[in-house]
Amino acid sequence: MYELGMTPVLPAFSGNVPAALKRVFPSAKISRLGNWFTVNSDTRWCCTYLLDATDPLFIEIGKVFIEQQLKEYGRSSHIYNCDTFDENTPPVDDPDYISSLGATIFKGMQSADSDAVWLMQALLHSVPLGKLIVLDLYAEVKPIWATSKQFYGIPYIWKVTLLFFFCASDVVFP
Repeated sequence: MYELGMTPVLPAFSGNVPAALKRVFPSAKISRLGNWFTVNSDTRWCCTYLLDATDPLFIEIGKVFIEQQLKEYGRSSHIYNCDTFDENTPPVDDPDYISSLGATIFKGMQSADSDAVWLMQALLHSVPLGKLIVLDLYAEVKPIWATSKQFYGIPYIWKVTLLFFFCASDVVFP
């Protein structure tokens, strides 16, 4: 990607873990989120589990997650993507909980990469100013930047989906 002039964005640890982690770390604070998807209605493949942000294992896994990628790829652009509740509902409807989770995710990133910047769709106040870039993936339908004072000063990227139509009679094939 670097050779093509692109800026790679690596994933960061979001807190989502397999249920089997509880067998390896029996004292880990893991909660089951709602059903997201099943394979052939088999409940073994139905659920998302979340490691609690207050569990010390969270930052440890976050750090190792990024360190392993740095080992694999050799370097980083220092930009990481992470969205814990993409198509999932948080276990608690409490802004303080969500903010705490965001801060812990960022601590995990920063523990492995002190220059880490989070590319994200929300959690604006959990991360220090200058260390978060909002990724607004729905701006062409509902431009949040217009009603949030441009994400309250947080740098952001928004996309616009353009559709191009052409008339088949205008196309010349050799």
